[in-house]
Amino acid sequence: MRTWTAAALALAIQGCAQKEGSAKLSGAMKPDIPVYEPSTLEDREDASYQAGMNMDSLTSYHAYRWSLRSPDPPEKVVAYYRNLALPEEEDEAELGDEPEKEAPKEIHLDLPHGDSDSVSVTIQLKPGKDGGTRFTLRESVLAERRD
Repeated sequence: MRTWTAAALALAIQGCAQKEGSAKLSGAMKPDIPVYEPSTLEDREDASYQAGMNMDSLTSYHAYRWSLRSPDPPEKVVAYYRNLALPEEEDEAELGDEPEKEAPKEIHLDLPHGDSDSVSVTIQLKPGKDGGTRFTLRESVLAERRD
């Protein structure tokens, strides 16, 4: 009985020490941004920016960007996020006959945004020099909703 209790306690402590899923994304407005697992957080940036059609209608946004790394190959990470992504909009420029371009180095997908104004993921398609996949999650929120 004593061994079982010690093992259960050790597992509980280990579970608390490891952040999983969107718990890794400190500062996120949307609490359930999907995070591919296994992955580790490498960097977090926050910034403010303004967007608008003209100088009279600038809207202020706050954005977070989290850089993560997974030991899994890019195909697995892409498949996970492609399954969650919003349907892609057709780009009229891509419908015409264009000469072949070089292979893309990354893929960008828009994710369901919930309380955010946008949530997206950018996945590097070429494995890193030590293997694995780097990907970036980005969330944008109207600045006045952050206050």
